[in-house]
Amino acid sequence: MSVSSTFVLLVASLVADDGGVADRVAADDPALAAARERAVEAVGKEAKGLGVRPPAAEEVRLGEVEVVWLDGSGHGQMLVIGRLAGDAAAGGALETVRILRDGRQVESDFPHDDVWVIRVRRRPLTAAELRASLLDLAEISRVEVEPYEAAWTETNEDGTVSGRRGGWMSSRDFCVAVRVDGLEAGGGPVRFEPFAGYASSGSVATYARPAAAVSRLRALARDERAVRGDVDEGIVRAYALALEATSDRFETRGWWWVRERMLVAGGRLRADAVVPYALAVAAREGGEGASAERSRYRAITALARVSGEERRFDEEGAPRPLDALAEEYAALLGD
Repeated sequence: MSVSSTFVLLVASLVADDGGVADRVAADDPALAAARERAVEAVGKEAKGLGVRPPAAEEVRLGEVEVVWLDGSGHGQMLVIGRLAGDAAAGGALETVRILRDGRQVESDFPHDDVWVIRVRRRPLTAAELRASLLDLAEISRVEVEPYEAAWTETNEDGTVSGRRGGWMSSRDFCVAVRVDGLEAGGGPVRFEPFAGYASSGSVATYARPAAAVSRLRALARDERAVRGDVDEGIVRAYALALEATSDRFETRGWWWVRERMLVAGGRLRADAVVPYALAVAAREGGEGASAERSRYRAITALARVSGEERRFDEEGAPRPLDALAEEYAALLGD
């Protein structure tokens, strides 16, 4: 995983017109066998120090597909939201929006209202590209990764467990959260275990698979056919799906910066989906750590941008109290 590729989220949904599955790839299909080999190699690159084993050869089902992901870094002040949509038999398209903080400037005198640059890129996908990508994602999700205990711990003669020499930890904080709806592999739905924290020998078994999956999608997004564009309904939909898939973890260990970044993104994209969550965050009092207060300010700013109602400043241009703003935006935008 590269330094700039440290936040990951995928959301996939796959449905056929008749309510069934449009395309079934047999377990012995050569294309699926090749995908298994690529999956083992991709997960192996992420699973540093741990062994990986290929999944059993089993059927994969394809159809109309939509994949949404996020890719960013806790320290990198960057968030990418991507969306891939199309039909496995006809091809499709991929679009990404990169939201990058410009630390040299501020948007206004309201606290933590920093400048964030938005860049959108799009590219077409052939049927062959889309099909191969889906097969890779399905097989990546089923690669077996050796558990931490097997590689980095040992049981002593007295029955206690201790770490072996060779364990490691990185200062790179990142998140991988993958949700897949409708895509089937190995007789069941594809699933990825979410993770937020620091790269280490103790966590790599959890994040190796989703990190490998987003690396595959990132390669598609960097294709030379990608051209610049504007935010559209697809990007806003991608944001909504990403928020839905991750917001229930925002108050848990390691997820604070994801929460802040998603509040910023919701405001910048004028996404209505951010309103219920932003209202909840804005109404909170107290909270542990500096992120709790920053999140309230970012939530208020998101509500101001989405609603178009600027109430953050008094008549003299000074920032108004958070509690008063939270009450006003709740009255304006709440149920």
